[in-house]
Amino acid sequence: MKTYILLAMIAVFATAQLGLASAASCNTADVGFKVIGVSWGISNSTHINNATQMHISAGPNERDVPLTLSIQSYGTSSNTCTLTAVEGQLQVYGGFSNFNGSADYPTAYVQQVSPSSIFNMEFGLNIANVIAGPNITYIFPLYLYYNYSNYTLRNSQTINIGIPMHGSANLTYTPSVKALGPGIDNVTLRVSNTGSGALANISTSISSQGGISVLEQPQGVSYLAPGQSRNVTVLLYNPSSSGSSAASLEVSSHFISPYGYNTTASSAVNFYTIQVPQLIKLYPSNQTLIAGEPNYMTMYIHNGGSSPIYNMSVLLTPQSPLDILGNNSYVVLPLIPANSNASFPIELFAQASSSSQVNTLDAALTYTANGQTQTANKAVTFLAPGYVNLSQVSLSVLPAAPTTGTIFTITATVDNLGSMSATAASVVAETPEGMRIIGQNTTFIGSIPVDTPTAFSLSFIATKAGEYTIPVKIKYLNNLNQHLTASFDYQVTVGSGNYSGFAGSSSPASKYIAGYRKGNSDALYVEVAVAVIVVIAIALSVYYLRMRKRGTKGHSR
Repeated sequence: MKTYILLAMIAVFATAQLGLASAASCNTADVGFKVIGVSWGISNSTHINNATQMHISAGPNERDVPLTLSIQSYGTSSNTCTLTAVEGQLQVYGGFSNFNGSADYPTAYVQQVSPSSIFNMEFGLNIANVIAGPNITYIFPLYLYYNYSNYTLRNSQTINIGIPMHGSANLTYTPSVKALGPGIDNVTLRVSNTGSGALANISTSISSQGGISVLEQPQGVSYLAPGQSRNVTVLLYNPSSSGSSAASLEVSSHFISPYGYNTTASSAVNFYTIQVPQLIKLYPSNQTLIAGEPNYMTMYIHNGGSSPIYNMSVLLTPQSPLDILGNNSYVVLPLIPANSNASFPIELFAQASSSSQVNTLDAALTYTANGQTQTANKAVTFLAPGYVNLSQVSLSVLPAAPTTGTIFTITATVDNLGSMSATAASVVAETPEGMRIIGQNTTFIGSIPVDTPTAFSLSFIATKAGEYTIPVKIKYLNNLNQHLTASFDYQVTVGSGNYSGFAGSSSPASKYIAGYRKGNSDALYVEVAVAVIVVIAIALSVYYLRMRKRGTKGHSR
């Protein structure tokens, strides 16, 4: 019986020592919070070390606007208190309210906060017609409620925070004209700041949709206060057409928002093209030339009058860098009936040039109509994009015989056999079922000059063996900023192998060891010491019992 009492006392002593070691590591009197960041927008994670922030520009008369507070828990170096059920209530008023329209304070929760860590709280707010400006800040109290890890006591702290209200960002573009005739035109765009905050360093990039081409980008705008506007011009080219059609420009704006963030916004400007009626019209069968190679086409002359035309002579004069090949720069057409066409062949050559995107062919016309000699001067313009021809040069796979569950890399080399460089080139890979790409599926490779082999690499991993076809597209811009694409298909054979998944897993024992090593080193020493004491005490008790039994046996003899 004495032995059992001794063992029980030793166990109670060990438990008390462990409890003291655990309690000593938590200083509940030295726990608090401080707000280290206030921003409009959302975060993809509660804990800031693993988060990326999406910033927005908040302004008056907006609803359900996210506000993110970055908060740090603090204490002394001996403080290892873990806080649970942390609740934040933001008391707002004077034009600010809860996003759901209720009278309750906007509230956010964090399940657990480690000692001296930084965490985020997100609140949804409705904003009325409040005052906004570069230096406007609203002060509200933040109530923080929390428990220690034992949940026995609810604690609180109040912090005053400043919420900036610099205003929203909104750019609009209004064209000076809606109808575009054929040829080159300088179009004025009115850039207006319709938001409630100031914008700075505004740059505009325009790309075309449809038949319109952008020859020159608009200039930048340094600053726009709320309600301000500035005019910028963009040089456009609209080829001749047989009738009206819709056209659109995609506008991409880059600027510094009222809160100081680099921001990108997109919008569209819509036009429609018109055909200007003429009595005598001169037009080609194709108004797009491939630079750097001969272009065969037909030139048409249309008589839009009610009387026939006789002895039409056409003298063609190309403007550099355009040339006429052959001897058809001077043509005579005996008769063009009323409301009819006459035609003749022509061969043109446009020199490859990054600066000369529009080529002009001047024509001097002399003819007889209604018994009188008449003359007319016409100009035919051609769009001459650079010729880009991407061709596969080499392809390799490393390792040469990939297996399931292992990463393999495809390295491809392409050459530009055209006349102009491909710019802003990106490789986009589409992975078939049973395979995934390592990293992003889009790889930027930049410029691909003429006759300069350019290599890129893509890494994949497959979950099952088999024959795979990997579609790969190279997207690029020509010298007219037109979006073009070259497509390739890569064949890969993946053999079977030891595949156990894309991500490894750890056993409960390994997780225990990892967690054990991360614990407090002082507490670890105490626990080890207590364990040693318990083992020694048990050994002594066993030894005592054995000696006692031996003594009893000797006495009985």
